[in-house]
Amino acid sequence: MSDFHLYKGAWVCGDVLNERELTRRECRKMLNRGGYFVRNVFDFDCGEPTSFWYVIKDSFVDLSGFSKKNRGYIRRACEYLDIGRISRDEMLAEAYNVYVAAFGKYTVKVGMASEEDFRRGISDASDFTDFWGCRMKDTGKLVAFMIAERRGDICEYKTSKADPAYLPHYYPLYGLYYARDEYYLSGENPCRFVISGSRSITEHSNIQSFLEEKFFFRKAYCRMRIYYVWWLRLLVKLLYPFRNIIPVYRLRALFHMEAMSRGAI
Repeated sequence: MSDFHLYKGAWVCGDVLNERELTRRECRKMLNRGGYFVRNVFDFDCGEPTSFWYVIKDSFVDLSGFSKKNRGYIRRACEYLDIGRISRDEMLAEAYNVYVAAFGKYTVKVGMASEEDFRRGISDASDFTDFWGCRMKDTGKLVAFMIAERRGDICEYKTSKADPAYLPHYYPLYGLYYARDEYYLSGENPCRFVISGSRSITEHSNIQSFLEEKFFFRKAYCRMRIYYVWWLRLLVKLLYPFRNIIPVYRLRALFHMEAMSRGAI
């Protein structure tokens, strides 16, 4: 259980590929050290549809494999933008403005980090972390960024954000996603695959469906179990039947995750 860590009140595993099904005793042992629940995801890429998944990409697809329209978007991004890895200092100096602009278009803004927390996350990122950016060639302005973490032969795409004012004209995310996939999947030391997160419990973004439709990602189905601290387990049992009418956002998200673990959605 050494790969589990406490994140926002939940015990989660940092080793996506090798996480195994835990016993109740193991879960209780973690909860005795704090937290509200253990999220246990196992049977990675099990080969049959389940209610929980990671979105992954196994191989690089060059420009010829894209539709004519998407090739045009990628080429336009490369024509007007400088796309590549940037330094931690550049991220600290410029990325938060992009982050705030990106959140401005979201209908659900819960989870937006303060500037202090955002900068701390950048500063504390591991040495395995890469930062990517898109800059306008004419002004040098950063209009999109992406954070990735590579460990061994797997790379996880942590987050990507773009200033929405530049999306309709310069297509920075098309250029950025193409460049990063090429780098991690077809470079001198290519990854076995890349991961772009798991199924969202809030489902406030369509980024994963975008990656599947436009960039040849696929669902790697897994199994998920949730083990709660005793009083939260009781609360979930009592309120779960009324989950669709509960107005509290965090509780609705929790019940949505519970429904996933039950295979109900």
